[in-house]
Amino acid sequence: MVTPDRILRKAGLQPGDVLVLSKPIGTGILFAALMRGRAAAASIAQAIAGMRQSARAAAQIFAVHGATAMTDISGFGLAGHLGEMLKASRATAELDLAAIPLYPGARDLAAGGIVSTLLPENLVSGGILRGDLRQATRALLFDPQTAGGLLAGIPQGRAAECIAALTAAGYTDAAVIGSVREVGEREPDIVTKNDLCMADSL
Repeated sequence: MVTPDRILRKAGLQPGDVLVLSKPIGTGILFAALMRGRAAAASIAQAIAGMRQSARAAAQIFAVHGATAMTDISGFGLAGHLGEMLKASRATAELDLAAIPLYPGARDLAAGGIVSTLLPENLVSGGILRGDLRQATRALLFDPQTAGGLLAGIPQGRAAECIAALTAAGYTDAAVIGSVREVGEREPDIVTKNDLCMADSL
């Protein structure tokens, strides 16, 4: 049972909102590597710990801090689910790739060509991304997640206190990963920046 006026939907992003992600990404790549005997035990342990962390407290924190829209990050990956939010909100966004939290080992594995078997299906939506991105970066952005985090639009003036509350609640990798640029009669569009920084670490 849900109180109608407390529902947070994918639609509702506003210009100037920041995009806050509650958990790292990379579980699809890590478990694909595990099946190939290529994943470090410590990386898998950290991913499992993250997957077991409930989203309940994060959802409550986002609501308290004025979230305008929210979704979970699951099978379509970060870029795919952000794209759904942008389509529902008729919005465009800028994504700071260097700010996206990743589970340990995911970058190196992506650079080595380890990807989820679901990635090709997700990359069909790759046209939503703007920017000259490397293949490994696209693999990370569209990596399907299991028990992934929540992504929410938060008014810019409340972002710092929102991150502080998430961190205090145990979401220690929570981060601002981008912002909403425009809202109106628009096609969904994700402009990316800092890919060079992200790629150099791969």
